[in-house]
Amino acid sequence: MERYIKIAGGKMRVILCLLVWMLVGAACDSFLDIAPSKKTNIELSKVEHLDALLAAINTTTGNTSLVLSPDITEISTDLYDKTNNGAPFYQHGIAYYLWMNQEVADLSGSGTWSSAYKNIFTANTVLENLSRVTGDEALKADLKAEAHFIRAFQNWELLNTYCLPYSPENMKEPGIPHKTSTSFEQSLVRMNLEESYRFVEEDLKEALKITVDNVNRRWRVSIPAVHSFLARFYLFCHDYDQALKYADLALQADARLVDYSTEMYYGNEQNSSQGPLQVPYLWWEAIYDPSVKLEWAEFYYQYFLSASCAYFCPSREMLKLYDKENDLRYKYLMCENFSWRHNIKYTYPGYVYFRTSIPYGTTVQEMILTKAECLARQGKFQQAMETVNILRAKRIAPGPEVKLSAATKEEAIAKILEERVRELTWGLRWFDIRRLNYNETTLDDVNLKRIFYSHDGLIVNKESQPIEYRLELKDRRFAEPINSNEIYLSRGQIQQNTYRGDILSLIHISEPTRLDVIS
Repeated sequence: MERYIKIAGGKMRVILCLLVWMLVGAACDSFLDIAPSKKTNIELSKVEHLDALLAAINTTTGNTSLVLSPDITEISTDLYDKTNNGAPFYQHGIAYYLWMNQEVADLSGSGTWSSAYKNIFTANTVLENLSRVTGDEALKADLKAEAHFIRAFQNWELLNTYCLPYSPENMKEPGIPHKTSTSFEQSLVRMNLEESYRFVEEDLKEALKITVDNVNRRWRVSIPAVHSFLARFYLFCHDYDQALKYADLALQADARLVDYSTEMYYGNEQNSSQGPLQVPYLWWEAIYDPSVKLEWAEFYYQYFLSASCAYFCPSREMLKLYDKENDLRYKYLMCENFSWRHNIKYTYPGYVYFRTSIPYGTTVQEMILTKAECLARQGKFQQAMETVNILRAKRIAPGPEVKLSAATKEEAIAKILEERVRELTWGLRWFDIRRLNYNETTLDDVNLKRIFYSHDGLIVNKESQPIEYRLELKDRRFAEPINSNEIYLSRGQIQQNTYRGDILSLIHISEPTRLDVIS
């Protein structure tokens, strides 16, 4: 029996969104601190009401750290010079780009923090009401498991955004507030990192009780979705045995990959201020045929990252990772001259997928790369390369360039991590840098630096000489500051991250370097 509400046509989304808004909309300004008015409550009497709530969960994150903070993003001074007063990057985007703690903390909105806790509130609403509603008991059990998964997914993003990376040395550092109910009286004190990760793991164990195995409803939770997220969770905890186990389980259930040689093509030309752009068909289909996005075959659990305040602007180092002649990801997902679409009179490419969104939920390709990396770190590097070549066979033009090889464990890890950048891009790169800087080896460490104008927290000084901004290994700025408004409204309960005096490492460059135009 299909355990989903069926409502004809476009009415389904409207009804579900209204239902969620009525339940949680009053708390949008600060989701942890302001109780909703009684007028916003509705009676939840049937299990179908709870099913509708989970069906309407927001499956897009606007996590700006993921878009602008990693090394695969580059906003050169030449590019910025040609923008219209900084658009589409704006001042708040540049604050993320330059890892400026205080400026990010003082932004008017609370970003990922607020959106994640809205979804957690919905999950807790379902968990609190399951015993009170009438309806099918098997459906109730599945909704309980799904709610635990959603809570785990959202808390994992919060941990990897606002907290220091997982490592033995950080276990007593601040984690996140644990919201297990809809009560606005529940404590907002941050648990430590060890307790927070244990909380996520316990939720995922509850999620494993789900009985739905239909991966075709990729916007809802299934057994393979839980397995795939457990693989991600354990990879980021450096537990390669467990990560490999769950990646294998997910792949055994579904290993369908889109073949870029036969299933990808260009769409209609996109008009821009300076000329036509060739964009992949996914760009158009995301607007005119939403089912293409909803039914994209590679998802286990459908979730998207949106470039809400910018676009996915690749660094020159990232562009070098692609074989431009043979890598079909470059052909179909890297749009030449994309800067034109933002009315920037400067020729520079942009990364595109489903218009302004790219995959952030768990996917088949992520599981293949997770399996390959775990095998390599276990010393099974030949098997690891065979695994990663399964993915490349669907991404590289047929020929000798498809197969990667490695002579050592270290070479295999390096090549798999490069493939991870090419394939997963902004969806996980920032979080990957965090884990790589705290894992068992220093060979894959990532130091970050930018060359950009001085920024006093209010304006970018385009008349200044470019300076170098650095984010060193294990810098505390890898934890994004919690929005100051959230700190204030918690009445002292939420502890802000500390940043050793908030001193940025700046080195003046004697001679500004003009960046080559990429066409």
